[in-house]
Amino acid sequence: MGRALIEEMLRTALWLFDISTSLLDDLPDDAFPGEDVGEVMVEMLAGSCRPSIDAAGVDGCRVAIEIMASIRENVRNDVRAAVELARKGEVLH
Repeated sequence: MGRALIEEMLRTALWLFDISTSLLDDLPDDAFPGEDVGEVMVEMLAGSCRPSIDAAGVDGCRVAIEIMASIRENVRNDVRAAVELARKGEVLH
């Protein structure tokens, strides 16, 4: 299950990055006069996610956020530990 979760998180993150970058590149400079384009993009994405968020409910969303944050911290810590071991010349498996 862990691998499936990571694969879905990566697919989603990369796709969101790609679609956001593409849209920002295609928009005229004056598409949102007086507004922060990044903030507008986040609001657009949040609006698109609304049906899924509503279906999951507040508690489900909180759990999903906690899982993603925990995964991020675990990976960060593991990468740092791997770098430290590599600097010391220890073999990584």
